[in-house]
Amino acid sequence: MRAIANSSLICILLFTIQACSGGSAQQEEPQVGILSEQHMKEILVELHLTEATVNEIYLPGDTIREGADEIYNDVFSSHGTNAKDFLQNIEYYSTKSNRLHKIMEQVVDSLNTLDNPKQ
Repeated sequence: MRAIANSSLICILLFTIQACSGGSAQQEEPQVGILSEQHMKEILVELHLTEATVNEIYLPGDTIREGADEIYNDVFSSHGTNAKDFLQNIEYYSTKSNRLHKIMEQVVDSLNTLDNPKQ
């Protein structure tokens, strides 16, 4: 349940970024270095699950939590990217409100399916 709460917080943050950016409804060719919507969804799902795990392992303010960065870097590495490039992709998609909204809906659906596999 805590994973869902953390996921909700991240979703709210991303939707806020999306809302503030205005967004564009036009279809355009993907830019070099921009991950596909599917790839972004996969990374975001794994980051949400990783965040839930990190929150279960580490106490708030725990100095050892600093080691969690390595865990996140492993997630990025497993997807062929890094934190800097991922954040650039978040910035890119935050200017494409319809696309970001679609990605985040898929992330939430995936997390709900994992949380309630019988649905």
